Amino acid sequence: MMKKHRTGFLVLMLNLAFALTFNACDDEDAIETNVDLNFTPNVVLSNDGASETVDLKLSDRTAWRVEVKGEEADWCEVTPAFGKGAGRFVITVSANEKRTARQVELAVTAGTTVQTMSVYQKDTMNVAASDNMVVPNGGDTLDIAVEANTAWEVIRPVFARWVSFTPTHGQGKGVVRFIVGNNDLLRARSVDFVFSAGTAQRTISISQQDMTPTSASDSLALIALYRAMDGAYWKKPWDLEKGISTWTGVTTALVNNELRVTKLLLSSNNLDGVIPSEIGNFSALEELDLSFNSIHGEIPVEIGHLSALKILNINNDKFDGELPLSIGRLSQLEELNAQGNRFKTFPVEICALPKLSYLHLNENEISSLPGEIAQMSALKYLYLNNNRLTALPKGLNKMAALIYLHADHNMITEFPTEIGELINLVSLKLDNNKITGTIPAGLSKLIHLKYLYLSGNTFTGGLPDLSKMEDLEVIEAYACGLTGAIPEFGKVLTSLETIWLSDNHLTGELVESIAKMTNLRQLILDDNELTGILPQALGNLKNNKMLGLANNKITGTVPENLGAWLAAYPKPSSTSFRLNGNYLTGMVPKKVKGYFNDTQFNFAVNLYPQRDGVVLVQEK
Repeated sequence: MMKKHRTGFLVLMLNLAFALTFNACDDEDAIETNVDLNFTPNVVLSNDGASETVDLKLSDRTAWRVEVKGEEADWCEVTPAFGKGAGRFVITVSANEKRTARQVELAVTAGTTVQTMSVYQKDTMNVAASDNMVVPNGGDTLDIAVEANTAWEVIRPVFARWVSFTPTHGQGKGVVRFIVGNNDLLRARSVDFVFSAGTAQRTISISQQDMTPTSASDSLALIALYRAMDGAYWKKPWDLEKGISTWTGVTTALVNNELRVTKLLLSSNNLDGVIPSEIGNFSALEELDLSFNSIHGEIPVEIGHLSALKILNINNDKFDGELPLSIGRLSQLEELNAQGNRFKTFPVEICALPKLSYLHLNENEISSLPGEIAQMSALKYLYLNNNRLTALPKGLNKMAALIYLHADHNMITEFPTEIGELINLVSLKLDNNKITGTIPAGLSKLIHLKYLYLSGNTFTGGLPDLSKMEDLEVIEAYACGLTGAIPEFGKVLTSLETIWLSDNHLTGELVESIAKMTNLRQLILDDNELTGILPQALGNLKNNKMLGLANNKITGTVPENLGAWLAAYPKPSSTSFRLNGNYLTGMVPKKVKGYFNDTQFNFAVNLYPQRDGVVLVQEK
């Protein structure tokens, strides 16, 4: 009790001294505001007692102080507790006799800035085992002693039937018995166990070693797969009485002078079941295609044993749960297609695959991406569309090899400015997200871009300068709030095939240079605020199959040569030609009117009404 009174008295005296220091300041020594206190907000110190020094880099006129918060914080002291200008204070904690987690908060005040620092001492635990324990393939029993200052438990993140253990939890001292089964397949396998006690954790790996794979182990794996997947009901079932060479989808080749399975292609073959652990036998397999089947459950961790695998295709199956972390061991993998399942996470282990070029994780339920994805320097194609992403990670500019970036139909709220540095990008799809703000000007650096999709967001401002993007073939940015003048595409962007910018607030006129876009297939600019007259050049776009200019403020008459262009149409739908809702006047040319005599088209829908009740006269 006396110790607490002394501590309180010392704090009172220190606060008084601090106040006197501030009162001693004259007008030339005013208190600084917005001071940058650059120190670590969390400090973990030893349970045996320890000290930590904190440096403060402040101007000579800035006074500072440190307060220890909390009624039961006498195990933590700070000296000195106040000062002025550049200096340091020392945090000292006493020995933690109970070895249980405890925490105290420090309030550091400098000028008008207050910053909090948390000081911790953590729980302790001892597990009497090495991090990696190798067990013979014949099986074994392991007794592992555990001691903790609090309750503890053992967690097996990945289920593995070949290892059982008891008990799963305890208090203080205990012994956990692990029973490792016989490894009939003689294939390398491992499983991690996490010992947890409060804030303390320790991971122990139990494994059995590999054997030299043979054609016999491949045969056993094929039969296990056939039985696990209702092979008798496949569209092309195997005859198990005949040799492997007759089995549909199985390719073999000589590997180290032995006939091994190198490809297993069973797409759209009515497979139904859970992948057996024997899949790990195929150590010579280079391509595995199980797509478009009814395979469900989780992918076994043994998939990580396929050391020669280059292509893994499991798209449009019914997998759920998580992609196994063991995928990170597939060092030769070049293509991973897992789209159209129900995966919820993007394992960070994927980011370490050195040769991965194609990654399809679209149409799943992934909500976030690891920052390490930026380390995937070999990745060229990244498909993340139709997930639940709210952001793209920082550092995308490091992915220099990226060609396709598709992240449409998510819930992304910010347009990453770093995308402008992906100079090799050919296709960018960010449409149907929740992106706000302006489109980054850096987008104009993507001089090799061919496909740009930005529709269905809520931008402010207009399109960036696109004049250097001479390879651009498709731009779709409809219904996304664009303002400003419509670009004069025809002056430089002659490769364009689709311009779809309807339902925005674009202004300006269509100019005659539009005739240079001889590759144009679709020109859709409905529901904007375009003015001027219809250029005669529209009739020269012989390859165009869709013209949408409805609901603008265009004036003038319908060009005569538009009829010749319409005559070349291979009977498109009635929505392929729209000029209604403008200020057009005068006669409708005979060739244009004749086009609308076809039963597929309706003159009133496509040309009439015009704005303000203007009626076009049909030329006889």
